[in-house]
Amino acid sequence: MSWNRTNLLIAAAAARVGASAEALASRHTDLLMRLRRGGQAAVISKTRSPFLTQVAQTLSNNKHVSRERLRAAGLPCVPDRLVDGPVDEDDAKLVAWMAEHPRLVVKPNWGNRAHGVCLGITSMDALVRACEEAREGDLDEEAVV
Repeated sequence: MSWNRTNLLIAAAAARVGASAEALASRHTDLLMRLRRGGQAAVISKTRSPFLTQVAQTLSNNKHVSRERLRAAGLPCVPDRLVDGPVDEDDAKLVAWMAEHPRLVVKPNWGNRAHGVCLGITSMDALVRACEEAREGDLDEEAVV
């Protein structure tokens, strides 16, 4: 059975701590796998486990809030701006942001395996289009620049 990159990384991390990783079924179903170590086992789906609360999962999927929390804990993070509405080319705050950061990445605020991510944004026109694309693919219609 072939696994995606995420499951290969999980299997490698499991092996480093003396655990095994195995497919839960003969065919992929949401990439479920079972991790075993000694007499203990847990079924996980991608990076979700029975030990991850819904609140923790939601927090980890929200890029903007996660970065704020990481910065508050003293960890370095890439600077970002949350865009939660339509953007126009005359938005003074984004024009200034673009002058300070001439090459940008725009992505939906809610994590979704790189869907809706635009790289190398260098003009306001491209930034407006990228924000719209990212907001269309986001659960809460938010983009992170």
